[in-house]
Amino acid sequence: MQNRTVALIENGTWAASSGKLMAQIVSGMKEMDLMEGMVSLRSAAGKDQLEGLRELAQRIAASLNG
Repeated sequence: MQNRTVALIENGTWAASSGKLMAQIVSGMKEMDLMEGMVSLRSAAGKDQLEGLRELAQRIAASLNG
């Protein structure tokens, strides 16, 4: 893949370093932008994680609009 913007959501329960690994993989790809604000979920999404998901959704929507 190339020429994309990527947002990351990691499963911090069973693979707490998965977000860092995914970010390294994406950074090695051609013309890929990594969106700030990775969200880390632990088992089920709690109140804090839901807010993080809402903020990520807003950043994604904003990047599509402008």
